[in-house]
Amino acid sequence: MTKLAAVSREKHGGKYWQRFSCISFAADTSLVPLAARELPEAALNMPVVFAPEKGGYSLTALLSFVPGKNVFVSPEGKWLAS
Repeated sequence: MTKLAAVSREKHGGKYWQRFSCISFAADTSLVPLAARELPEAALNMPVVFAPEKGGYSLTALLSFVPGKNVFVSPEGKWLAS
């Protein structure tokens, strides 16, 4: 059985708690699944849709109408939304 452990700043130092300085890895992502608790903040910053997934629907942030493009990431890899 897999043993799970919570990550904490005290035990694991700062390496798990640092923000990305460049998010260009997300530049080609046009849809992102959301957890229900992310909905209030996401809805203030971007379109939120129910996207078809495996015979049902998934709460999703729409980052672009163009597949393979994310309008919230600048060419320099910076996040453009708040």
